[in-house]
Amino acid sequence: MAKRSGTLQIPSISFGDDKTNPLEINVTTSVTSQPVNGNSALFLQVEVEAGKAYVQSQILYTVRFYRRVQLAQAGLSEPNIENAVVEKLGEERSYNKQLNGVEYAVSELRYAIFPQKSGRLKIPPLELTAQVLMGQKRSRFNNYFNQPTTQTRRIYSNELELDVLPVPEALKGEPWLPAEQIVLQQQWSNESLEVKVGEPITRTITLKAKGAMVSQLPELSLNQDNAGLKIYPDKALRHDEKTATGMVAIFQQKIAYIPSGTGRFELPAIELSWFNREIETMEKVGLPATTLIVISGAAQPIIDTEIPPTVMPKAAQVTAEPSEATPKSASSGWIWLSVVLASGWLLTLLFLLKSRGKQPKLVGEIKDKPLPLNAAVKTVQQACLKNDPIATRKALLKWAEIKYGATRLEQLKSFLNPSLQAELSLLNQSLYSADCSGWNGENLMQLVQEASDQRESGKGEGDRLEPLYRGVSL
Repeated sequence: MAKRSGTLQIPSISFGDDKTNPLEINVTTSVTSQPVNGNSALFLQVEVEAGKAYVQSQILYTVRFYRRVQLAQAGLSEPNIENAVVEKLGEERSYNKQLNGVEYAVSELRYAIFPQKSGRLKIPPLELTAQVLMGQKRSRFNNYFNQPTTQTRRIYSNELELDVLPVPEALKGEPWLPAEQIVLQQQWSNESLEVKVGEPITRTITLKAKGAMVSQLPELSLNQDNAGLKIYPDKALRHDEKTATGMVAIFQQKIAYIPSGTGRFELPAIELSWFNREIETMEKVGLPATTLIVISGAAQPIIDTEIPPTVMPKAAQVTAEPSEATPKSASSGWIWLSVVLASGWLLTLLFLLKSRGKQPKLVGEIKDKPLPLNAAVKTVQQACLKNDPIATRKALLKWAEIKYGATRLEQLKSFLNPSLQAELSLLNQSLYSADCSGWNGENLMQLVQEASDQRESGKGEGDRLEPLYRGVSL
């Protein structure tokens, strides 16, 4: 493979007394693509989407490899474009197509290009190296000794150029988000937006931008301070989704609100400006202002005792006390009887302890083993599916001990996100209410599973480096 242009010489090769003649080759600097006609055995075809391209806007680049010969193998170079971010969209797509009356096998790849600088953008040619199988006569010997003959072919695509427009003058200084479509939506854990004092309510905000990358998305104003609300934002989830039609940037944020008093609490509207590159104009998308209605009914704090208290019948709460009418002799008799019984109980206990030390161990005796993490999670899920708050709390304590080494729910709070803390508060309210039959464990089951998965993975979304920087060179 030539490293430079000009006249190069392949030296002679010696084998004993024999020697080959040296060969001269001429290497040119220009790269020409293969002609697209019915006589071409294989060629590359590239194209970009029509329309105006703006700085940091998505450009779809499609590569098609046509062939009508058998190949042993083939390799295609990746687009290497200066001042641009290139992302491959999905896997290779294969199909057949007729061109100029000739049937071709076609392999297609798509890329998303995000130019980071305005001006002339050059997309250099792609190089494809293929090993073409050559026809040969059938040998009368074993086919294992017949190695297939191949010929190396290198073909190139056309070089493409296009103009990248800068940010319009009227929009300089404003947040710049070029995209094809923006969707901003929200979902509440309680659609009625009516809660009790101390009862949490969760808001999930989702932003999707078609034709953009997640690193281009501006920050949303979600820290809405309110004196009567405690706000606990969860860790935001950010990722890019690669589709056949381009990139989709996805941002999702969960926020838990816990009111500390009754009344009506106003959450301001959320608004986002973006540039619609298809119609070349600025647009806005947003969420309207929201009112939370808080009624009385304070939540109880999370209790960390092993067994939750139960509501006893009134009849069972009467304490037996000696009556003034009881004679002293009768009371004294009961005291002596208690002493005798206690002494007998102590003697029995000492005998059992002594005999236990002499008792041989059973062969194959099974000791209590710690419950595995997966089994602990399954126990929590089963209790939540039954909507049994008492069994759920017991299973949660076992899960917390295995997962985090916490023996009390108070210790567990430091490891959990606000959404899971809020669900624990709801569980606690149900345990200390007169009727706990209305508790639903579906949300708690899902959050416990998510917490287990995140801890096992060892890394979150925030560990990834975002390839597209926010700076724009004009």
